Amino acid sequence: MPPPPPLRLTLNTAEPTVGNRFWVDVAVQPLTQAFDAWGVILGPNNVSYSFALGQPAALRSGALPLATNVPGLPTAYTGRLFDIAAIPESAKGTYKIIVELVPAGVPPFFPIPGYADIRTVKVN
Repeated sequence: MPPPPPLRLTLNTAEPTVGNRFWVDVAVQPLTQAFDAWGVILGPNNVSYSFALGQPAALRSGALPLATNVPGLPTAYTGRLFDIAAIPESAKGTYKIIVELVPAGVPPFFPIPGYADIRTVKVN
C-alpha cells in the first residue's frame, strides 16, 4: 500500500444539501521545515472565507492564514477544520476548498510539494 499523501482533506460529501451537516477534516504528515498554513474557501461571486483553527463551527471573512511560522511538524496531525450542523439556504452554490502549507513567509498558492489539497463542493 502506498504511503498517505502529505496533506489530505476529507469531506463527508462533495455535494451537501441545505439543512444537512457538512464537515471538513485534514490529515498532514510530518514536515521538517518551517511553514505557514492556509485554509481558504472560495465561494460564489469571488467571496472568500478562512477556517478558524480550533473553532470548527466558525469561518472568518477573507483569506487569512490558519497559522504562521510553525517551526515544523514532528508527528502526523489530523483534525477537524470545519463542521456545521445545518447548511443555511443562503449557502447554495459552488465552492473551492483550498488547504496548503507554504514555506514560512511565502504567500499562499506556492505550497510545499505535496502539502496542498483542493476540493470542489457544490451546495444544493
